[in-house]
Amino acid sequence: MRTLHWLTAAFVVGVVAAVVLPGALADGSTASKLSTDKIDSAEATFGDLATDALCSAAKTTIALAPAVSFKPGEIPAGLVTKKAVSGLLHDPEEKWAVLLLTGQQIRDAFERSVSSAPTPRTYFLQVSGLTVVYAPRAPRGRKVKSIRIGVVSINEAERYEVAMPQSLADGGSGYFTIFGNAKKARSGAQGMADVITNYVDSRGRVSYTGQGRIVVSG
Repeated sequence: MRTLHWLTAAFVVGVVAAVVLPGALADGSTASKLSTDKIDSAEATFGDLATDALCSAAKTTIALAPAVSFKPGEIPAGLVTKKAVSGLLHDPEEKWAVLLLTGQQIRDAFERSVSSAPTPRTYFLQVSGLTVVYAPRAPRGRKVKSIRIGVVSINEAERYEVAMPQSLADGGSGYFTIFGNAKKARSGAQGMADVITNYVDSRGRVSYTGQGRIVVSG
């Protein structure tokens, strides 16, 4: 009977372990700190992660996210949980959308984004898939010096699928004058916290130390 009790206890422990361990291991991790520091005036590591996650969820090569979507804080190196991610988002349940934007609309969006930089602004954009070079001392409307996809300059007449939080797609943060006539290609059912957490989970481990996506020139 004692042996039977031991076997029963071992079986119960095994079942609990089988149930608990996968959940415990579901969280991916980050090799570096993820921060929203200066996210309203410069590239931020959590902004890089968030926009990469949007690209992945929406199956696009370009994504944008305004500073207003984020809250101050950081996630230290280690596990990346949904709770930690949610703590850096103003609306963790906000859905995403994909707009068809011309290269000119993308350029206009970044002219607005950097119009007051490096002074903090809630409409400053984080980005994935592009390298944006701008000169803060240049006249307003002519600050953006180049926008590239890889080594290729963006074509102002071409249309691109661009993923973004739903509020930005709706013209929030003052972008309605730029995105107002843009066609919505599709939208997603997942909230931003799930989008970001699932992205990290799918990769197992991420590392962001500043990718040089938003570059100050002169």
